[in-house]
Amino acid sequence: MTNAAPAMLHWFSCPDCLSVVSVGPEGDHWTGTGPACGVCGMRTVYQGRTDTSGAAWQRKEERCACDENCTGARGPKCGCKCGGINHGTGRTVVVTIVEGLPRMSAPRDAAKLLAKLDEFRAERSRVEAMIEARFGDVFRRKRAGEWVSDFSHYLNGMGYRGDFLDACAKRTHAARMSNLARIVRQIEREEVGAT
Repeated sequence: MTNAAPAMLHWFSCPDCLSVVSVGPEGDHWTGTGPACGVCGMRTVYQGRTDTSGAAWQRKEERCACDENCTGARGPKCGCKCGGINHGTGRTVVVTIVEGLPRMSAPRDAAKLLAKLDEFRAERSRVEAMIEARFGDVFRRKRAGEWVSDFSHYLNGMGYRGDFLDACAKRTHAARMSNLARIVRQIEREEVGAT
């Protein structure tokens, strides 16, 4: 009797509704771009894999063969562990990163996920509209190559846009909503101060 190797489970998460799904070995072909989310239809993101025994959470990354100071070097001096083999080559290798056991939350039902998704999308649209109302004109002028006389206003808007994108990229509903609420408070505070 031979022991069969444990099957791999590939894990994907939806960046929009935050649902998580695992797929068996048939998920090997989805590791580049994930399948569509079964809850909201958005394209999922590959998170890594475990074997069915739950032994370890693993993901693969491309990294410098040595370190970037060595592989990206332009001069002849090398004092690292490779002894000059990787020096200046720009070489990368695929590294398997083992991060321990995956942390899984309790299963969520689709109705709750969709309710949270609707709440997030509504708040996202509201914040996006606030940023557009306050900074849209200066963004359009800058994009058209026109002179922007109040450049600090443009930079302020770009800061809000960056905060908005960061808030939307958060991995929990609570973090997304609290960050979007913070942006709303900041914009409202500025508008009150400007009057």
